Amino acid sequence: MSNETNNDGTNTNGWLPIETAPMDGTAVDLWGYIQYDSHDFRLTDCEYFANRGWHFFRNGEMISVGEISYTPTFWRPIPKAPWDVE
Repeated sequence: MSNETNNDGTNTNGWLPIETAPMDGTAVDLWGYIQYDSHDFRLTDCEYFANRGWHFFRNGEMISVGEISYTPTFWRPIPKAPWDVE
């Protein structure tokens, strides 16, 4: 992971504001929090669907982030596998 710095000097480590996330079904990783919990965490391989919001897949089932009261605050592209070299 790269250590990227915003214009205001804050370090995002590659995470981008959720407002800039693709909303066309592109799979991304999300960072956010559960409303009733005190910690935040990453959800992997999430997709945004028009009129349905953010979803992720577990055990072949599509789950809305709203079902687990998850509020995404940042996103990033899914990292490449270790064997994928440029």
